[in-house]
Amino acid sequence: MILKCSFLFPFQPWCRCITTVYNYFVVTNFFWMFVEGCYLHTAIVMTYSTDKLRKWVFLFIGWCIPCPIIIAWAIGKLYYENEHWKQLVHEIEKYGR
Repeated sequence: MILKCSFLFPFQPWCRCITTVYNYFVVTNFFWMFVEGCYLHTAIVMTYSTDKLRKWVFLFIGWCIPCPIIIAWAIGKLYYENEHWKQLVHEIEKYGR
């Protein structure tokens, strides 16, 4: 999802940063739902040995796995989003409205 802050100040770096952080937290939300399911499954399967659960693994999955996904998304948006708009403006200027 992209926040609509570009209508105030288009192509501002802070707008892109806010959108990237927002999308990071959206992705972490889905990973934390996955982690919760894994934790509940593991707690049920290992009923009497929940002290052996590695909570740092769950923390890593919930917070660190979304980082490369968002970094790849941000790089893609940085290089390809402007190209789309440049092409669109060029076509409007060439063919009119």
